[in-house]
Amino acid sequence: MMRMMQEICGKQYSGKQYSRLTSRTLPSLLLFLLLTAGTVIAQSDQNSLSRSGSFYSGFAFGAPADIYSGHTVGIGLPGVSDPDGFKPNSTNPAHWGNARLSKGQIRFGLAGYRGEDSVNRETYSLFTIESFQVVLPLLRDRLGASVGFRPATRLEYSRTNSGIFEPGELVDPVGFITNSTGTGGVNVLEAGFGYRFNDYISVGYAPSIFLMALEKNSSTDFSQGQFQSKSITETISGHAAGHRFGAYIQTGSLLAERDRLQAGLSVQLPVTIRADLAKTTFRPVDGVFREVDIVGESGTTSSDVKIPLEVQFGITYYLNPANSVTTELQFQQWGNARFSSDLTQEAYFTDRFKTGLGYQFKPDRTRFGRSFFTRLQYRTGITYDSGHLTFAGSKIDTWMIHAGISVPSPNSPSSMDLSFHMGWQGTDSMNLVKEQIFKVKLSLNLAEFMFVRTRFQ
Repeated sequence: MMRMMQEICGKQYSGKQYSRLTSRTLPSLLLFLLLTAGTVIAQSDQNSLSRSGSFYSGFAFGAPADIYSGHTVGIGLPGVSDPDGFKPNSTNPAHWGNARLSKGQIRFGLAGYRGEDSVNRETYSLFTIESFQVVLPLLRDRLGASVGFRPATRLEYSRTNSGIFEPGELVDPVGFITNSTGTGGVNVLEAGFGYRFNDYISVGYAPSIFLMALEKNSSTDFSQGQFQSKSITETISGHAAGHRFGAYIQTGSLLAERDRLQAGLSVQLPVTIRADLAKTTFRPVDGVFREVDIVGESGTTSSDVKIPLEVQFGITYYLNPANSVTTELQFQQWGNARFSSDLTQEAYFTDRFKTGLGYQFKPDRTRFGRSFFTRLQYRTGITYDSGHLTFAGSKIDTWMIHAGISVPSPNSPSSMDLSFHMGWQGTDSMNLVKEQIFKVKLSLNLAEFMFVRTRFQ
């Protein structure tokens, strides 16, 4: 494996070879940039492609959206301790320093939820463009730069409540239906650097901008005409700066000649957003229904939204180049998060822990031959998430089972990662929802030479 890497990454090119290489690389890069440029546009329009996300994403400013490396999404873990030479890693800035190739990635996700409470059962689904990232080697295998866009939280839900109330003794009971929807979340635009001191230690730093845009809509219709329908639209928006740090160490030949132990750490500092809150509804004004502000004279008010501290730590052990085992721990201090526009929902926050165990198998071509299936990489894992919400002492936890496969390009180091996920979340007690979750994720990974020295013959 090491020899193959040296042959690929340490190679020199003649002038004609360089022209052919550039003619192949530039179209690939342009195609990737077009895909990533369309990501931001698609983020704002993805509701047309979906019905709803998890029921529990509707609290406060959304549920946490985890980030993954392309090759570790198949084991359900971020990959903070396991860099890949052919795929960008957005979970640990320290990994950007080992870039030998220009790398890019865009990831899509399709999630299905089957939710049930003590009375009803319903299915809903959500399509998302999860993230994109580009990593460039400024000093090959020493200093690398990254630019990426990813979600920190997602607010995607649709709820329907119905009931009957009695307005008075002389009036018949009135039925009502309330439809509530929410979209948006907190997205992160991030750029940073990673530096590799030597074969054993790397560090990284990534400043970012957290962009929050939430919209919640609620409308109520009544069965009798004397009761007027009501609708309220609530928007919350704001931005703030963020900071993330990373570290990575590795060593080899611990228990065997070809084994390797890797450890990674990533820390995202808390971010406080001073957000603008606006509420509007339709009311009759001079006999005409018009949209009016109901917050105050200015139409907006301010509220604090605090994104909590996040720490990720992991260990990966390669028994040999073909087999590896990864375990990682993610901690988010949601007990210290803030959502001052709704203190009732803020009271549900609790510290979140997520951990898991994953296994990766990369067939050795010298042992298994050079067929199509020996070029594939296989992954599986299991994770437990304690959740960031608690109700009457009951946490909304999640168990997930993961499996993935990586399909390399036949003519370049680029690849495609396809992963499948199944799990269970929540509880149907206390009028809550227990969900069965099915997810499919697709990562497109571009790895190309961009800057090579030309050797004239």
